[in-house]
Amino acid sequence: MLTITPFAVNQIQENTFIVHNATQALLIDPGMFFENEYAAIENYLETHQLKVIDILITHCHFDHVFGLKWAVEKFNLLPKYHALDAPLQHFAGMAATKWNIVFENNYTGEYTAIDETSVIMLGDEAFTVIHIPGHSPGSVGFYNKANNILINGDVLFKNGYGRTDLPFCNEADLISSIKNKLFTLPNETVVYTGHGESTTIGQEKLRYNF
Repeated sequence: MLTITPFAVNQIQENTFIVHNATQALLIDPGMFFENEYAAIENYLETHQLKVIDILITHCHFDHVFGLKWAVEKFNLLPKYHALDAPLQHFAGMAATKWNIVFENNYTGEYTAIDETSVIMLGDEAFTVIHIPGHSPGSVGFYNKANNILINGDVLFKNGYGRTDLPFCNEADLISSIKNKLFTLPNETVVYTGHGESTTIGQEKLRYNF
C-alpha cells in the first residue's frame, strides 16, 4: 500500500511529496526553504521510520528544488531528473532572484538523468516516467498504474494547467503533453499537483476540449 503525503512549502506554496510504503520512501520535489519545513520532513520520516531511497524532481524550477542540496547531503543520493532541465537546475539560484528570493544553496552537482525508459521502484511498486514538456523542457510525471497515481509537477492542476510565460516554456508543447499523454491515462487517475489540491484525469478532461 502506498501513502502519498504532501507538504506545502516555501514562499510559493509548492507541494513537496513523500511517497512511501511501510519502510521506504521517495522524496519528490524537495522545495523546503524555511527551517520548520525541513524539520517537518525529518519528523515525518523519523515518526514513520522511513528510509528515503530516491530523490525525484518533476522539473527544475527553483521552487521545486530549494531543498535539493540538503536532501542530497542528508540521504547521500543523487537526484533524478530529465537532462533537458539540467540548465534550469544549474541557474535556479539566479532565477529565484527575479522573484526577490535569495537562494544561495542551489545544488549544482551530479545527477542521474531519467527519461521515458526509466522505471522508479518503491518496493514492488513501479513508477514509470512520462515526459511532459511545456512548462519546462524536461518536465516529467511519475505514474503508478497499479494505484492510479500521477505526480506531475506543474503541468496539470485542478482547474488549470502550468504557466507558459517563463523562460524555456512552450504553450503548444504543454497542450500537446496534456492532450496526448496525460489525457490518455485512465479517468480515475489521481493527479498530485505541484501547487494546490489534487484532481483526477477525468475531472480535468471535462474542463478542456483540446
